[in-house]
Amino acid sequence: MKKTLIFTSTSLTALSIILSGCGGDSHPSHAVSLPSVQVETTVVETGMLSRNTPVTGTLRARERASLAPKVTGEIVEMPVILGQSVAKGDLLAKVSAMEIASKLQQAQAGYDKARRDLQREEGLLKSGASTQELVNDLSDQLRMAKAAAEEAETMLSYTEIRAPFDGVITRKWMNEGDLATPGRPLVDIDNLDSLRIEADVPEALGSRLDVGVQMEVEIPSAGLSMKGEIEEIAPAADPQSRTFPVKIAIRQEPTLRSGQFARVLVLNDPVEAVWAPRSAVSRWGQIERVFLVENGKLRMRIVKTGSVIGDRVEVLSGLGGGETMVLNPEPTLRDGQPVVAGQ
Repeated sequence: MKKTLIFTSTSLTALSIILSGCGGDSHPSHAVSLPSVQVETTVVETGMLSRNTPVTGTLRARERASLAPKVTGEIVEMPVILGQSVAKGDLLAKVSAMEIASKLQQAQAGYDKARRDLQREEGLLKSGASTQELVNDLSDQLRMAKAAAEEAETMLSYTEIRAPFDGVITRKWMNEGDLATPGRPLVDIDNLDSLRIEADVPEALGSRLDVGVQMEVEIPSAGLSMKGEIEEIAPAADPQSRTFPVKIAIRQEPTLRSGQFARVLVLNDPVEAVWAPRSAVSRWGQIERVFLVENGKLRMRIVKTGSVIGDRVEVLSGLGGGETMVLNPEPTLRDGQPVVAGQ
């Protein structure tokens, strides 16, 4: 069965216009005569571009600690809450350890007895009723008793967990009544007056970084963009993640909080790029396009743009450099339209 396609004069005229608008001049018998237009032109440039690679980072306090007890026992006091400001030396938690207190009493009693024995024998030695060897033995016993008492006193001090610096309680891991064990954290404390960004930079980028290098950083949640300076960088990459841990000093702002997301922009090596004025690129639906002047006619070219710097935009595809481009193209311009160029 044969199918016959029937074109009306209206459809042929519409098809001719579409072909003309898309640069199709292979059917001149149907081409629409377009008026000449005067346009302002420029030459597409090429140049070197240094792109930034974003790296994820986190805001951390320079001074931060996760505090854990050194002895086992029930938590009998924990007079702090989340967000509470504390000063250096403030009590954060107290652990009950009666056996340590008993050992301290025993050690102190032993020390007192050794001291009295030594004093007695020293008095007898003066009267000739004792010997120097016995006095020396009692002196050694006194030193051992003193050391035992100091050890027990030190162990008892471990039952109180105090703030190592001025800061804010950022996390409570346990509460009163819980059983504290060595190595298991009780609270986290941060000094929020001094924050910095900690990031893991891929090894391909980390090799060009060094202490003192400045870089752009962004904290989206705070709406901040600022300069940061590298103050610490690991000399070797992490073999598991293949990254370099980097610490970046930043300007302190009241809106910043420990744990916030940050973005570090690491500068890459310069590469050659094609540049065009932003005013030369227009949108046609979802498509980016430019108009070039070739042999006295307009030619529409679909492009893809990238980085924007000032009044220029990087052209990733569609142009190679050296083309004559129309500035501020009017929406009425059509592909194939004759032009009279002006600067």
